Amino acid sequence: MAGSTAPPAASTEDPQVVADLFVCPNCETTTPGPFCFHCGQKRPVDADLSLRHAGRHVVEELLNLDGRLLTTVKLLFTRPWRLTLDFFEGRRTRHVHPLRLFLAFSAVFFLVRASTMTTAFDSRLGVRVTASMRAQAQEEGVPFETVVARNDQRLALVYKSTFIVGTLLTGVWLWLFFRRDYPYLAQHMVVALHFSCIAMAAVVTADAVQLAMRSGPRNPTALGGGRLGTSLIVLTIFVFLGPMITRVYQRERKGATAQLVLGAVALLVIMSALVLPVFASSRYLQSLLRRPSLTAQSFSSCSAC
Repeated sequence: MAGSTAPPAASTEDPQVVADLFVCPNCETTTPGPFCFHCGQKRPVDADLSLRHAGRHVVEELLNLDGRLLTTVKLLFTRPWRLTLDFFEGRRTRHVHPLRLFLAFSAVFFLVRASTMTTAFDSRLGVRVTASMRAQAQEEGVPFETVVARNDQRLALVYKSTFIVGTLLTGVWLWLFFRRDYPYLAQHMVVALHFSCIAMAAVVTADAVQLAMRSGPRNPTALGGGRLGTSLIVLTIFVFLGPMITRVYQRERKGATAQLVLGAVALLVIMSALVLPVFASSRYLQSLLRRPSLTAQSFSSCSAC
């Protein structure tokens, strides 16, 4: 024949080819190789259901460990305004996304053991809370340390949740003052996410230092790193957030008005990042005293001391 014939296709009856085929559960296409050539889904294997694979997948999805994490973290603690401006100006693939970075820092923030202040009060409230927990332990028939540990965990959760909410309120304050520069709230939330990561790192650092320096189990440190944590948060606001506002929003603005606006934003952030978590923690401690079954026993224990 004049026309040439095409080479015969690989026979699907070849045992090696048949063994390499799989039916994609997503699009139901029979395809060889580790990925479906039609939709791109990975070939499912039993190892995908192991805890090791799940942990690796979470780390890869959360932190995106492809070389950008270290660069992003380094820039976050050296020039955070550059990280924000890169995102605003479209240079985004070189850094970890702000939301993903925030989720990674939040995971560490919640997982790291936090010191608390449920038994560290020298005030009348501290004595009453301690007496209330002793009465609760006696009523439940459990050791006092068990009740303390349980309330410590709850108190830490209240503090950390409120602290994150307080730092994220930075985006609202920035939007109220600088919405003419950037009209969308989401743009200001990028600054808030970066600042929240730095603030969480400051609290974890202060907590670790205070735990290393504490004298004993009867003298736990205050929630959020105590006075050291408070000092680091205030320092973070002026050392990191101040330059971020100046370089992101006030690049061409100088003078008394710009300084006044900067001071107002800093004051609002201090109120939301410091006062709000402490207020929420105090309300939780007050709730321990309002339990009907414990109130009478608490006051009797206090009077017996």
